[in-house]
Amino acid sequence: MAAGEPVRLADIGQQITLDVIMSAVFGIGSGSRSSDADAGATPAERAVRESMVRLLHLSTHPVATLAQLANARSREPRGLLRMVLRPLDAAIYEVIAERRREGADGADGGGRSDILTVLMASRGDDGEPLGDSEIRDELLTLVLAGHETTSNSVAWTFERLTRHPEVYARAVEAANSGDREYVGAVISESMRSRPVVPMVAREMLQPWRFGDYGIESGIVALVSILMLHHRDDLYPRPFAFEPDRFLSMKPTPHQFMPFGGGNRRCLGSGLAMAELEVVVTEILRRVDLQTTDRPGERPRHRNVTMIPADGGLVTALARR
Repeated sequence: MAAGEPVRLADIGQQITLDVIMSAVFGIGSGSRSSDADAGATPAERAVRESMVRLLHLSTHPVATLAQLANARSREPRGLLRMVLRPLDAAIYEVIAERRREGADGADGGGRSDILTVLMASRGDDGEPLGDSEIRDELLTLVLAGHETTSNSVAWTFERLTRHPEVYARAVEAANSGDREYVGAVISESMRSRPVVPMVAREMLQPWRFGDYGIESGIVALVSILMLHHRDDLYPRPFAFEPDRFLSMKPTPHQFMPFGGGNRRCLGSGLAMAELEVVVTEILRRVDLQTTDRPGERPRHRNVTMIPADGGLVTALARR
């Protein structure tokens, strides 16, 4: 992040969180830069990362929405989506093949402890190992869900902070003094006002009533996280950016749902919060960001996420 140069924090966040999730899922990468993270990776493992970044860039194109709609009721990708996924699928299957040749599906996992190794050593209810396609589905879900939401939460946090100079100044002071409670409140307020996943869907497995409304089984119900987080009976002045509200209150899991709710709540929420605290704190400590009175960035939809339209554009005034 060079002084005086506008940068998109969504891009920086993506590089960091992709490094973390690639390390956890595939066991590759130990450096802080992309080049370091690829050190020791096989060509297939590097291809997974490159294909993943390419897929995310393509997913913001308007045609991507049409491709998703065309696949809405299809269990397997087809048409344009299938073509776009083909390079990523090929890379993932090659990584799986490499690990099988290493013996990573044995009892000791070939000496590895990453998630891919755990999946390859797992057995289904029938006692049989998971097939390559099942492993591929799990890996794709983990990698996409494990970094996309976190990287954009970083971008939204600083998009909000740079438009509120007093809050930003206090956040810098908190980061420098080790006040993790206030940094956590800033992150929570960012996720409240700009939840990266704005809604969740649940298919009714049995008839259900909600107040005066009756819902039959088989119906898909949508819950708006964005609207829930802006209810003024739960959050006074809901459109204001006020981290202090999270210092004086602890909302219930049904009032604050940045990671969804119920038994389908995101399993990676703990990792995501740990990542966010580290990344946000280090940015606050290492650079002075320019505050602005420009209007807030408009949300832009990518897949199921809500991202800043300009990628969380900020300008660093100086490095510390």
